Amino acid sequence: IRKLSEYLSDGNIIVGDFIKKWYFTKPNFVIHGGVDGPKTQSKPKSLSSAIFIGRLDEHTGVLEYAKTVDLIRKEYPSFDFKIIGDGEYKNRLKRYKPLGFKKNPEDYLREYNFAFVSRYLSILDALVNKRLAFALYDNPVKEDYLKMAPFAKFIIIEKHPDVLAKRVIYYLKNLKKAEKLTKAGYEWVKSQTWDSATSEYIQLWKNH
Repeated sequence: IRKLSEYLSDGNIIVGDFIKKWYFTKPNFVIHGGVDGPKTQSKPKSLSSAIFIGRLDEHTGVLEYAKTVDLIRKEYPSFDFKIIGDGEYKNRLKRYKPLGFKKNPEDYLREYNFAFVSRYLSILDALVNKRLAFALYDNPVKEDYLKMAPFAKFIIIEKHPDVLAKRVIYYLKNLKKAEKLTKAGYEWVKSQTWDSATSEYIQLWKNH
């Protein structure tokens, strides 16, 4: 269906460079979504904290993030972890007390120091709020989805919860290095607005 759609179209936009590799698509534009930043920046309630935002199913890796938290709490017992989302894994995550979907999840994001997210829009939200994002992948496609994105150098990408937990602990102990990453990510993401994404759709339409 994807290849047929490309063949029948005069032009196309893809979301993520990984699509060129896996579907052999020749895009006119590559986008990664958009984000509108907050008017003011805010500090987290606690530095020893993280938030997950997304569906509670196999595709978002939420169970792996929960395992990561369990490992972190062996060294940081009071590590605060909040889940914003809903889905088929909700019962399996009861002890983390997921809050379900919220209208403005970015408001919760600003209360936590780290973001455990692996989707483009959630990562952009983390970057624009100067939160260090940690992302897990479980297959080669998801690995390329993350590592081929232009923001990859500003976030932490790992495959296994035990390794991710070590990276989180490292940045808890090296907050200046975490701050350096978030500042660099913020400078990049400032130009990734919804207006800029819209302009590429308009340009594609005008050119074809």
